[in-house]
Amino acid sequence: MTERRPAVALVLTAAGEDGEIALVRLLSLLPARWTYRHEATAARIALWVGPAPPGPPGTDEARARSAVHEALRDPALGRWRLEPRGPDGG
Repeated sequence: MTERRPAVALVLTAAGEDGEIALVRLLSLLPARWTYRHEATAARIALWVGPAPPGPPGTDEARARSAVHEALRDPALGRWRLEPRGPDGG
């Protein structure tokens, strides 16, 4: 079986924060119908976002960024910032 890789790559950063805990909070605020892959360190979260099978072929980057920006309004994520480019350069 081939793994379905989510379509939109995003990077979030924060100086000296606990990325694993922030990731749990972030995912709880994003749409449940999307699929996610991630890599987290203390100060960096790489997040790949895509549609849940058998959804449409891709998740629009603008929608994904908008959802993450909205989630970052949560006070617990206040020090995290969405970087302009994703972990794969996109």
